[in-house]
Amino acid sequence: MNTLDGSVPPCLSLLVGTSGHRDIRPDDVPILEERVGMLLDLFRQHYPSSPLAVLTSLAEGADRLTARVALSLGIDVHAVLPMPAAYYCSDFTEPMSADEFDFLLAHCKRVIVLPLIEGVTTDELASAHVRERQYIQASLYIARNSHIMLALWDGEDSPLQGGTYYAVHARLNSSIEVEGATIDPLDPPDVGILFHIRTPRRSYPPPDYPIGMVQYHIYAHSLPQEHYEQALSMLETYNTEVRLFYDQHCAAVEHAVGGALAELGGALPSFEHLYRQFTVADMLATFYQRRTVRTFIGMFASVFAAATAFDIYAHLHHWTGKVGLWAYIAIFGIVYAWYRVARKKRFQSKWLEYRALAESFRVQLFWYVAGIEQNAAEYYLRKQKTQLDWIRYALTAAAIESHPQPGKLETFSPIHRLEFVLKHWIQAEGTYFTRTLSRDTHRLRRLDLVIDLLFVASFIIAAIQLAVPTSYAILIRLGLMPVQAGLLVGYIEKMGFHGHIKSAHFMAALYTRAEEHIKCGFVRGDLNHITALIVELGKEALREIGEWILYHRERPLEIPKG
Repeated sequence: MNTLDGSVPPCLSLLVGTSGHRDIRPDDVPILEERVGMLLDLFRQHYPSSPLAVLTSLAEGADRLTARVALSLGIDVHAVLPMPAAYYCSDFTEPMSADEFDFLLAHCKRVIVLPLIEGVTTDELASAHVRERQYIQASLYIARNSHIMLALWDGEDSPLQGGTYYAVHARLNSSIEVEGATIDPLDPPDVGILFHIRTPRRSYPPPDYPIGMVQYHIYAHSLPQEHYEQALSMLETYNTEVRLFYDQHCAAVEHAVGGALAELGGALPSFEHLYRQFTVADMLATFYQRRTVRTFIGMFASVFAAATAFDIYAHLHHWTGKVGLWAYIAIFGIVYAWYRVARKKRFQSKWLEYRALAESFRVQLFWYVAGIEQNAAEYYLRKQKTQLDWIRYALTAAAIESHPQPGKLETFSPIHRLEFVLKHWIQAEGTYFTRTLSRDTHRLRRLDLVIDLLFVASFIIAAIQLAVPTSYAILIRLGLMPVQAGLLVGYIEKMGFHGHIKSAHFMAALYTRAEEHIKCGFVRGDLNHITALIVELGKEALREIGEWILYHRERPLEIPKG
C-alpha cells in the first residue's frame, strides 16, 4: 500500500534466511524452485503487511536458486557476502557461474560484506583455512539474523565448516558451541523457525526420501513453537499499524524526516529509511501513551464517581431511593467495559513496546550516523530477550536495511557526523531527561501534597463533626476523602512516577557526562574515543529502556482496587 504521494510505509521486513547445498542435481531444480516459491508465498499470505526479504550468500546451488525465485516473485534479496566480491568470485571457476553471481548481485537491494576476522588481511584470503572461517561467519550471520530460515539440505551430517549442516546446527541448537561464535555463552540462544526442504546432493547416491519434502523445525530445548509464531504475529501487527498510521499521517512523518535530512546536510537513503521508521514508531508510541494515560485517569476518576454514588445512596437512600445504587452499578459497568476495550486493544502493551522500539531505533540511527556497524538488538539484557523477541526481530530488520553501503557516507566527514550525533542525540536527550526530571518531580510533589491535605482535612472534618449536629454533607465528604487519597496513591503507583524520576535523574546525568567527554574528545581530536563513548552510551540507553519496559509491565492496566 502506497500513500497518495507515492511514499511507501516504513514497514519492517520479515527476514527469510537461506542455506543449502552447492551440488544440487539439475533434475531436482524445478521441484525445489516450486517448494521455495510455495513457502515464500505462504509467508506473504500469513504476514501480508510485512514485506519479505531474503538473506543469502549467493553461493552456487541452493543460495542462488532461492535468490532467483525471490526475485521472480518481486521479493527483495539482501546478499550476505563472506568476503569482498572480488575475492569471493575466485570460488566460481566456471565463467557462467561468475556471470550469474554478478547478475544476481546487481539485482540485490542490499549488499552486506562481512568484515574480515580480526587479525586477517585480504592477502590471507587465499588460505583455505581463512576462507573457511569467513564462511563460518556468513553462516552464523544468516542463522542468527533471519526470522525464518530455509535449509535446502539432505539432512546428513557434514564435517564441512560453514556449510548447510553448520548453519542448521547454529539455527536449531544455538551457535554458542560453534567456532567463531561471538555471543555471550550465558545469553539465551538466538534460534527460531526453520523449514527443511529435503534436497539430495549430486555427489551422493539417489535418496530414499521424497525430493522437496518440507519439514518444520524449531529449537526444541527452550521456548515453544507458539513463542516464535507469536513474535512474528506481533511484528505483523506492528506493520499493519504502521501502514494505517502512515497513510493518515504521511505529511507529518515526511516533514520530520525532511528536517533531519536538512540538518544532516544531504540525502542518505539508509539514514532516511531508518529515521522514517524511528519517527513512525515514536509517533505510534506517543499515540498509545496518551490512550493509556487517559484510560488510567478515566478509570480512577470513574471509580471515585462510583464511590461517591454509593456514599450518597448509603446516607441519603431515604430521600433519593435507589438512584445512587443504580448510578454505582452503571458507572462500574462503564469502567469494566472501558477496561476490557483497553486490554483487548492492548493500549498499554503497545505503548511500552512501541516506545522500546522507538528508543532502540534512536540508538541504531545514531550509531549508523557515527559509522558504528552494530545491531542494537544484541544489547538487550538477557532477562528481556524472550519477552521482547518481536522487538529484537524488528531491530534486526532495521539494522540490516540500514547497513552502510560502500561510499554512501564518504561525502560526510567523520567530524560532521559525530557533531550531528552530539547535537541531535546526546544534547537533545540530556535536555529531554532534565525536563522530564523537573516535570515529574513537581507532579509528584503536588500529588503528595494533595494526598497529605486530604488526610489532614478528613481528620479536621471528623473533629468538627464531633462538635456539631450530624450532617450528611459532612459524612459524605468525610467518607470520600480517604477514598480520593487512596486512589491518588494508586494512580502514582500505576503511572510509575517514582521510577520515572529515578530513571530520568540517572539518564540526565549520563548524557551530561557523555556530552562533556565527547566535547573533550573533539578538543583533543580523538575521534576513536568519541566513537567508543557513543557505543557505550547506546548500550546503556538500551539497557535502560529494557528496565523501563519491565518496570511498567509490573504495573498493568487494571480496574483500581481498595
